Amino acid sequence: YVEVERGARLLFDMEADPLESQNLAGEADQAERCARMRAWLYERFSWDQVHNQLATDRERLPALLSGLPPGTPNQYRLPDGRVFNAEEALYNARWLAIPPGANGGIIPQQFG
Repeated sequence: YVEVERGARLLFDMEADPLESQNLAGEADQAERCARMRAWLYERFSWDQVHNQLATDRERLPALLSGLPPGTPNQYRLPDGRVFNAEEALYNARWLAIPPGANGGIIPQQFG
């Protein structure tokens, strides 16, 4: 059972319809099941709580911003304040030709 705020209620038979192609929430024979699931949901859930949490998170967001432009998620601020981009060496490296006669080892890279 899924309830979307200001949207349709959704109910699927995951065994008979694993691709969730037929919404059963509107079926008369599923009305009692949907009512039970909806009641259980709202015992522990509130859209007001969701909106309050979103507002709180948005207020906190400026303190969490690094000031860096968006990039890879693998950026780490080091204790000295520098930012280490863990993927830059992988994706921005220029691969050099392997010297003739080389047989394994590390492929040389040139950065910059």
